[in-house]
Amino acid sequence: MGGLYIPGAGISIPETQYTQPKGGYEGVILTQIPQGLLKLSNPATVYVSGSGGNPFGHALFMISPSIGYVHAVEPGTHPVRFIPHDEFERFMKEMGKTSWTMQPVELSRPQAAVTFIQQCLLVGYTWLPHHNCVTLCKEICTHGGGNVVPSSAFPTTSTKDRGNIPKPAFSHPYDSITNDML
Repeated sequence: MGGLYIPGAGISIPETQYTQPKGGYEGVILTQIPQGLLKLSNPATVYVSGSGGNPFGHALFMISPSIGYVHAVEPGTHPVRFIPHDEFERFMKEMGKTSWTMQPVELSRPQAAVTFIQQCLLVGYTWLPHHNCVTLCKEICTHGGGNVVPSSAFPTTSTKDRGNIPKPAFSHPYDSITNDML
């Protein structure tokens, strides 16, 4: 097939460096991280609706609007998934999600955030009750010295704190930043 091309980073990820789990598309599991993939630019926590019986929602960390996202997918200790920017709409459609809002983040220690993301991608992240997709984003922000960190383990609470839920669906989080989201 040829692998994944990430236009925003100008890199290709060969099929030998990732796996595509079966089921609805929730991103890929990277076995190697190509140089330049984790170049943080305009990072943000992105909140979307939950899947199945999850009424609380889901959170992803946007590395860059042109590169993609990382997120914790399942309970237990597993590598987090990477979703290329060009595959975000596929993820939203196949998983039956709608976009809620995004929370831009400024990081004073971006390399510390990148190191933590690398660990989560290659070694894994432990998702337990009250330690989940939102706390992954919170830990990335904390490691990176973020000016904003999610306030709760539940996306509905984190976004309600900001008065931004629900938001209408949008085609891509970066395209819908409005002043009330900042």
